[in-house]
Amino acid sequence: MKTISEIVKDSGKKYYFYLGDGETGRLFQQQCEKEGFAFGDGVPATARKCARVMNVSSGGTINYVGICGMIAFGGADQVGGKELVRVDFKKVLEGAENIVCSR
Repeated sequence: MKTISEIVKDSGKKYYFYLGDGETGRLFQQQCEKEGFAFGDGVPATARKCARVMNVSSGGTINYVGICGMIAFGGADQVGGKELVRVDFKKVLEGAENIVCSR
């Protein structure tokens, strides 16, 4: 399985992780915490509820994706001038080679 840190290593891109269901979200949070990712205010990844789509940065933070981010997730190629990468975390857990969400 690829680590989240390996996936988000390119700071020139924006990474949105699709979680889809509660169990995948729980595993995502645990992996984030294991790798040292936290919310921007320092709160551990497991301390808050997960949304269906979460933003992860190469700088070690996770964030909720707002309404504009959800619209971007649905169809944009860029967010804030950065290439948008949609990661299907369930595929990451399965060890799939192609971990990008299909639209």
